[in-house]
Amino acid sequence: GDGDFTTTRNTVATRVNESGLIEEVAANVPRLDYSDGACPSLLLEPTATNSATYSEDFSDAYWAVFDATKAPNSITDPSGNLTGCRVTALAGSNKVFQKVVSHTADPTNARTFTGSFYIKSPNTTSCKLRVGSTTNQLVLTISDQWQRFDYQYSLGATFTAVRLGIDIDVEGDIIDVAFGQVEQNSYATSYIKTIGTTQTRVADTATNSGNSTVINSSEGTLYAEISALSDDLTQKSIAISDSSTNNFVRIDYKNATSNTIRGQVRSGGLITASGSTVFSDIKDFHKIAISYKLNDVKLYIDGVLIFTDTSAIMPVGLDTLAFNEDFYGKTKSVQVYTTALSDAELTTLTTI
Repeated sequence: GDGDFTTTRNTVATRVNESGLIEEVAANVPRLDYSDGACPSLLLEPTATNSATYSEDFSDAYWAVFDATKAPNSITDPSGNLTGCRVTALAGSNKVFQKVVSHTADPTNARTFTGSFYIKSPNTTSCKLRVGSTTNQLVLTISDQWQRFDYQYSLGATFTAVRLGIDIDVEGDIIDVAFGQVEQNSYATSYIKTIGTTQTRVADTATNSGNSTVINSSEGTLYAEISALSDDLTQKSIAISDSSTNNFVRIDYKNATSNTIRGQVRSGGLITASGSTVFSDIKDFHKIAISYKLNDVKLYIDGVLIFTDTSAIMPVGLDTLAFNEDFYGKTKSVQVYTTALSDAELTTLTTI
């Protein structure tokens, strides 16, 4: 009970299950996602809308082929169902399978869209993913196993069309396609199924874990093994607090500074300890621990001491463990200790 998060998401959503298949989970059910291997992660994502209608029904006429043939519902998709489409290149200069997704023009903004497919092939290792315009293409290295590929496109303020397609190089090449998605976002989020209309998955939240009997204000350690979904320069944090921003011990991805992980202590509205470091990619998993007691705050990441403060005042009234509303990422583990762990314990806990 005291360790359980309250997870909310008022729509269904998908995850990769333990068998490696994509499956749908009900609203407000936390998603334990196995896309990174045998150890699941709690997946928290922002609101996203798939504007590619008929994301699995490739028999729909708007999924067009040029110098190619399509065979809808002939291939087992990544969910284990028979909705995948086989596309075979013919002679000719186009060799394209695509859908044009329409959006309302926005004169004040050049918006970023991400298009994605699951793709495999029985006879080739290469094709191109087309997102946006006919020339905005990403060369892919594919195999006979399903992989998800995505690419971004900045839609000019006066333009309304975003193409999502596959460009095939050689006559006779076969491309299997599943789960088309176009979303207004700078990165691909989990698959959202559409059946004739656009569909939206609302954001996940995870809050209200712990209480004052399991969280110690005078000393303790907050540990998390986490990865971000994107280095988008927004603050993403997990903290033990007094349910306000006046007193907390926090681990976060620092806003406005690329690929930066930070640990902080705040007491009475004032930051009393803060340290950070830059990594090559915050989308990788990192093991992070911040230990705290009066005049002794330490931040360890991946087995290395990053920061220490010997003059820190402690927060008061800590009783809640929560992810902030903008924490979008994957979490393999979160632990709260009622004592400030030793250097040896912190090193062992955070070593990759």
